[in-house]
Amino acid sequence: AKWPSDVYSAQPLTASLQRVLLERWGVTVTTEGAHCRVKRALSELSDSELEERRLLIEALASLHEAQGDRAASASLLLSVGSDRLFALLSQHLGEDETLQKCFCQEFGRLFELGAHQALELAVEHSTTFKPEAVLQALASHGQHWQHSYLKLLLHSDREASSALVALHISLTAQFEPHALHAFLELSSQARRGPGRAAARVGDDGSEDDEGNDDEGAGTSLGASTGREDGDIERDNEALALCRTTGALHAEAFLLQRQGHLKEAVQLLLRKLGDVEGAIRVASAVPHGQDLLASDLGETIAGDALRDARMLSGLLARLGSGGGPPGPG
Repeated sequence: AKWPSDVYSAQPLTASLQRVLLERWGVTVTTEGAHCRVKRALSELSDSELEERRLLIEALASLHEAQGDRAASASLLLSVGSDRLFALLSQHLGEDETLQKCFCQEFGRLFELGAHQALELAVEHSTTFKPEAVLQALASHGQHWQHSYLKLLLHSDREASSALVALHISLTAQFEPHALHAFLELSSQARRGPGRAAARVGDDGSEDDEGNDDEGAGTSLGASTGREDGDIERDNEALALCRTTGALHAEAFLLQRQGHLKEAVQLLLRKLGDVEGAIRVASAVPHGQDLLASDLGETIAGDALRDARMLSGLLARLGSGGGPPGPG
């Protein structure tokens, strides 16, 4: 809201507030470029005096905002640790270049003011708060905060997140190995880019491919053909992490993506008893590879015959027309 200029002017009020702050608490407010600097006299203040001073500085910040000087307003709010700062930044950061320049290096102070609010702000405005700078600022607070940030960034800005996938894999394996499979699928979708088969992301973060174009199938299988060396190396590192942390579904996903379908099927059957997952992997065999399809079908059927629960699942799939693949 703007101050009604026909009732009073903001400038005299600004000068009056600055005079009160100086006379009562030795607080000097100076403007340096787009910043407002608050210099405080070294004196002990009671809680009530601190609160009164905070309210006056917040009022001064409102006057600067009313005059269109959002950067100065935000600087004042930051100086007294006002939680009103996040609302101001969230509302204006995307459109105010001066505000962006003033606060692009202030994530650390914002995090100390309000951790969760700062993370939400950083992912909402990832072009202002560069992910690398945010991660560096979070390093001293613990890797779990870096993990939390990367999780939010993945859902907010997948392009920015894709450049940090190696770190995200490592942190997910460390803090949430059970979620590694869903993350790998979601990050795979993010890297797939335009022109690839579309994917539906489920509530758990996993994806189902829609469309059967060759490029999408190649991505699903994870064959090394057409994949960059960096992707293959990252997958190998992720596979080692999966085996260290026991993230079996994620391990099977990576084996499938690398083209090791039989290993993926065997892992799903013999370590997880997941006949449904094994059938999905086997069903991804490209047309023309009848021997591989037949081999996987025999592996699924043979293992299911030795386990009543898997056999029940296989029979259910056969009843719905979704059994293991075969030649033709």
